[in-house]
Amino acid sequence: MWFWLAVGALESLPARVRLGQVAAAARAGAAEIELPVTQSRVELSAFAAGLRRLCGCGVLEELEGRVEALVDGEEDPPVLLKVHHTRLLHLLPRGVPVDNWGQWAIDPAGDPAGWLAGLERPADAGLRVCAALADQAVVHACDLDEDELRWLSDKGPTDGAALARSFGLTLEHRLEGAAWVMPQETYDERVAGRFRFPGRRRRLASRDFDPGLLQGGERGSGEVLPAEMSGKLEGVQERMGSVP
Repeated sequence: MWFWLAVGALESLPARVRLGQVAAAARAGAAEIELPVTQSRVELSAFAAGLRRLCGCGVLEELEGRVEALVDGEEDPPVLLKVHHTRLLHLLPRGVPVDNWGQWAIDPAGDPAGWLAGLERPADAGLRVCAALADQAVVHACDLDEDELRWLSDKGPTDGAALARSFGLTLEHRLEGAAWVMPQETYDERVAGRFRFPGRRRRLASRDFDPGLLQGGERGSGEVLPAEMSGKLEGVQERMGSVP
């Protein structure tokens, strides 16, 4: 957990930074998702272990001192770090073209458009659009290629809407793009409750599945999931329903 909080903090920090600045930025990220910060020795050890892993990945470089100094409990220990921002990209992407030495064939800092173009993408346009909706809830028409625009126009109102309903959401399709949004009725406290899902603030989800999903059905119907998934969904719904 602290590994990813540190990753999110490093993106906006300068190339040379003190350990205390990294810790403060990561804790600010924890507060944003309402994650309690105790600064106990166990928590500090976990935080230091996450930073050590980033050093092992080459994202962080210790110029002065060691990241383990964080465990001593000092607010700003005398540790100076160097952040290799372009290496943050190594933590997430897969299928990036590499050269004979195993390094990326295209430098994302020098040619970001070429680097993005070289990433592997699903061949199915619908899968790409739905993956973008599931990841960020909104897609803009100006960011889609011709095949994706055609799918959004032809299949979005049916297949895209059916997939949105499987998450308890609805598809809002406009000229400028599409979005998955929460139905108004799910704002009722008796349905969604007071539980706040972590992550991006615009990413919300209902705790009640579409009843149609639990009825089973044939593949490709567009309205319900395969029958063999019904039991799994019922179990998930029971567990989510027990969240305070």
